[in-house]
Amino acid sequence: MEQEQKLSDFNDAAAQMQRLHNTWLICDTYKEKGMISKYEIKLKCAESELKYDAKTILEKKEYLTDLKKINKEIDKCNKLILKLKDSTYLQGAINKKWSILIEKEELLREIQQESGKGGRYSDPFRDEGM
Repeated sequence: MEQEQKLSDFNDAAAQMQRLHNTWLICDTYKEKGMISKYEIKLKCAESELKYDAKTILEKKEYLTDLKKINKEIDKCNKLILKLKDSTYLQGAINKKWSILIEKEELLREIQQESGKGGRYSDPFRDEGM
């Protein structure tokens, strides 16, 4: 028996782009205010939005491997921060975590761009009339 193929009446790409736009705005606010834990949580939201694209559409790239590496580094930093809670080295661990989170955001934005859900760029020298 043949399986019936169904097509969705709704394309979620536009809604996903709006959710990601809102997520990036909130991420920027958390970065500006130094709210590292909330920034980390919002990046997890962006990751969940983009993970499917990274798995399917962009399988030729190493996005999932890169995300796993970054997430492991974040986990290590979180453990180190807890361990160094009252230490003079705490600020160094927090700074390291900030840089890893920013690296994660850059990777997620690259995944968004590569999946066609980021900005649209055009050649300023292209003749629109042709």
